[in-house]
Amino acid sequence: SYANANLIGDAVGPFAATHCAVSVAHTQLVCISSQGLGSNHTWTLTVGNQLSTSASSAKTSYAIPTISSLSSGAAARLATDGSAVVTVTGEQFGAISATNYLSGAYQNTALSNFAAGPYSAVLCNVTVSHTEIQCYAAPGVGYDHRWVVVVGEQASVETEANKTTSYERP
Repeated sequence: SYANANLIGDAVGPFAATHCAVSVAHTQLVCISSQGLGSNHTWTLTVGNQLSTSASSAKTSYAIPTISSLSSGAAARLATDGSAVVTVTGEQFGAISATNYLSGAYQNTALSNFAAGPYSAVLCNVTVSHTEIQCYAAPGVGYDHRWVVVVGEQASVETEANKTTSYERP
């Protein structure tokens, strides 16, 4: 029996599921989801050229992004003028695509309001599918800024204390 499915999310999608097959006659399909990102995807099904009449109330989400390390190239610290590129390495960042919705932000909540941020990284792009993002740091000051990346409207957990970025000292 021929069937296919699409995942349609709140902010991203649709993503087509592949290799759909009937696993229980008349009641159950098993599909392999495509690469994607985001949360709260509903399913629409097409079986024998007939589209389902309504989306399922069940929601499907991709795994949230995770950060394993941060680096700023040869520089040990970020330039305060916002010219530094920060490489964020981790998982669940999505494929290299001009339509990716992603951002980065960082702060050190223990610092004064002036130095604490939050700072918003700019021009973030996936540079290695699913595992690496590069962003330009914002102009700023301070040290031990913890990062969060948002991919397909899903935020990572804030980086740990030993995975931070700092600006150059005056």
